[in-house]
Amino acid sequence: MEKHKQNQSHIKEKIIDATISLIESSDGLIENITMRAIAQKADVAVGLINYHFTSKKNLIELCVQRIISHVMRTFPTGYAMGEESEGDKSGGDMASFTTSVFTFLINHPEISKISMLSDL
Repeated sequence: MEKHKQNQSHIKEKIIDATISLIESSDGLIENITMRAIAQKADVAVGLINYHFTSKKNLIELCVQRIISHVMRTFPTGYAMGEESEGDKSGGDMASFTTSVFTFLINHPEISKISMLSDL
């Protein structure tokens, strides 16, 4: 039973990884990402995608959340929460954080677009 759960988890991660890759190369055009393309890239049947995620929309939203969570973890501790460091009262660290955020958004317009649209 444990091996079955591990296999299911592995399949789910393959689907997520494939979808993230397709999102990153989609220029924010989610409509161009098909279930068939995801299945082909993940080397799984389309039915497994439906089984694990119910819909393409659910899968895309999960992947965008993962991408953004990963990016936020790479920022200095505290800045994702809007905190200022004790050592920098000049706002330099905050400026650096803001620059990092904008750089990410500029370099990944597809993620920005999907994130904003899913928040509507």
